[in-house]
Amino acid sequence: MCDYSCMTNFLSSVKTRNATKGVLEVDVKFKPLAGITGDMLVWLFNNDHKNTTYKAVDNTTHTMPMHLLFHPVDHVFHTASTSPVKVGTKLVWCEIPLTGCKHNASSRTQPWVCPSNRKGFLRSDPVTSWAGNMRSKTEMTVTVFNSSMMEFVAQQSHPLFGGDGKRVVGTTRHTWSDSPAGLQLRTQMFLGLMARGARDKFDLSLLAAPVNAVIKQVYLDNSKNIPAGNITAAGHMATLHFIQEYGSLPKWLPQVYKNRQQ
Repeated sequence: MCDYSCMTNFLSSVKTRNATKGVLEVDVKFKPLAGITGDMLVWLFNNDHKNTTYKAVDNTTHTMPMHLLFHPVDHVFHTASTSPVKVGTKLVWCEIPLTGCKHNASSRTQPWVCPSNRKGFLRSDPVTSWAGNMRSKTEMTVTVFNSSMMEFVAQQSHPLFGGDGKRVVGTTRHTWSDSPAGLQLRTQMFLGLMARGARDKFDLSLLAAPVNAVIKQVYLDNSKNIPAGNITAAGHMATLHFIQEYGSLPKWLPQVYKNRQQ
């Protein structure tokens, strides 16, 4: 499975609990994904919530949720409210990043270490077995989906937010382009209270500090698999999870895409 060596650049802007500008920003640029095209990635996003047929290395054929091929360990399940996926589609992701991995604060090049024999959780497992971990069991709404970009957001409501009372508190954005060496992919993640009507610009008002403190506590501090209060560790966790997902696409996506139902 891919590790930090599969990226060319990583930027993490970490905020403190009383920040007036967000909680966490992550920006990952991958090395070219050989054999992967933009059409394949669009197809993946449109079908990730479905089952697919895959031939394993021992030539046995398996039908399984594509989301489990995408990450066999960290992914639990994924649903989409519409098929094909479009702007406005509600996505539910249940993923537990870096299940069984350990944080190594002394390393700048390998801040999380994952054993090769680690195992994840199944959808049939009791929720209590994984509920205390950092996870993304959140409804996300697709805001952009086209031939070169996929973006989805998490929203929360509160009367103090003004307007319709709803604000974006988390955004994940994937942008890509084809190249002779393979797909050029960039993944960005923004966590924190966004300005009204914005998806990647943090709120700078006095409201931001208390709201961001709650966001940090809910998303990060209550997770037993992240060192307490260590947002940097959370940023590196998200980064390695993204790398393991997308960096491993060349191993399976071309085969599945080629054999897709026309």
